[in-house]
Amino acid sequence: MRHLNSHTLKRLRSKGFTLIEVMIVVALIGILAAVALPSYRDYQIRGGRSDGKTALLRAAQWLERAATVTGAYPATAAFPANLQTSESQRYTVAYAQTGGGTGYTLTATPQGAQAIDACGNLTLNQAGVRGRSGTLSVDECWNR
Repeated sequence: MRHLNSHTLKRLRSKGFTLIEVMIVVALIGILAAVALPSYRDYQIRGGRSDGKTALLRAAQWLERAATVTGAYPATAAFPANLQTSESQRYTVAYAQTGGGTGYTLTATPQGAQAIDACGNLTLNQAGVRGRSGTLSVDECWNR
């Protein structure tokens, strides 16, 4: 009978991974991806929503300064083009003068990938009332 040394035994035992081991690793990666991807997508949507809220607040600030100078909110046509989109281009901002110059409504409409946001359109008026057109509550949309 042939005598095998420890080096030969190690070489015979380690021939790589079995199919079962590989399938377990693939299954674990799949489970991690199934959990991580929706969370990451939600994180991106919330980040984009923050950009939309910032665009509304920036536009409201401009309108308040204009009303301070002239005594009334400007006509809809006078709303500057640089305030009509958010910095990331995820939202377009529309302005509507109300009450003959005594009020306004700003609406941020999600664009592209942001369009799946459950908050839908975000709104803000001269009284600081915040709104949304989607299924989430105003607090969830504006305070998260």
